[in-house]
Amino acid sequence: MLDISTPQKRERVLVIITGIVLCVAVATILPAQWKSIDELKKKRNEIQEQIEDHERLVRNQDEIRNQLTAFEHQSLAAERTASGDQSLSDYQNWLLTLATSTGLRNIVSRAPGTAGRIAGPTGYTKHTLIITAEGRLEQSAEFLRQFERSEYLHAIQSVQYQPIQNQSGQFRITFRIEVLSLPQVRLVNTPGSERFSETAEENQMLAMIRDRSILSEYRPQPPIRPEGPSSPPIPPTPPFDHVPYHFVNGIAQEDATRYTWINNRTMGRSYKLAEGEFFMLGNLQCFVRVIDIENDRIQIEVGEGLYTIRVGKNFDEYEDFQTITQNQAD
Repeated sequence: MLDISTPQKRERVLVIITGIVLCVAVATILPAQWKSIDELKKKRNEIQEQIEDHERLVRNQDEIRNQLTAFEHQSLAAERTASGDQSLSDYQNWLLTLATSTGLRNIVSRAPGTAGRIAGPTGYTKHTLIITAEGRLEQSAEFLRQFERSEYLHAIQSVQYQPIQNQSGQFRITFRIEVLSLPQVRLVNTPGSERFSETAEENQMLAMIRDRSILSEYRPQPPIRPEGPSSPPIPPTPPFDHVPYHFVNGIAQEDATRYTWINNRTMGRSYKLAEGEFFMLGNLQCFVRVIDIENDRIQIEVGEGLYTIRVGKNFDEYEDFQTITQNQAD
């Protein structure tokens, strides 16, 4: 029991009680204050993040606006005239002029029917054009180079080369081109007809393309015959082996029919074949016997043998061979 009989003892008791009250008050008030400060800091950080997001959005809007302005200067006009798409007609003329300037000949431009004009979800229009021409590889390379340097909103989706018979180094070339029209554009944009000069590196690249027989059928060099009266006869040139250059590119099923795609790299041709159809492997007639979608492989009949080849492999990389029996033939 506390003794408060003297003033000194009463002061000591009062100090103790005051200390206890202060400790209780500190223990009660400070956590609440700390919590309030943490919430204020959290709100401050959230507000700072919102400010940064808005600043970033403003910057992005400026970049998008500038990009759209640049696109409008590169786009075809979306407005149609009484005579049709004048801007598309001008663009076709530009393509024909460009192809002619690179030395290509027999140039024809066409749109692939109604599929050549597709409206986009945001109002733009995509036009598809097909350009066919004849010429050499370096001429087509020059066309591609000048095309990529122009300022239209366009792109080449595919290029196909088909060798022209009895014309060494000449190809029938097909370019599939897409070009855009934006709804905001009301003027016909015509890029400059300026031709870009070739750099030394580009000249070297064109020379390499011109001097190499790319896409041409392989012709082995004739053997060198030793000089002298007793020289042995020149052996006959062995036939070219087409087998390593035939690839199984893929298999698929459409409705109830299975198909396989076989690519002949020596001739630059691809075949879409169903079971029972044939194709030529050099001078050999080949039949597609089985298309096995589950195991990603096909079975080819050549002569009296059955060859099993996986997708992605060439005919020289077959994984199984069987001799055709009477039951298999039936």
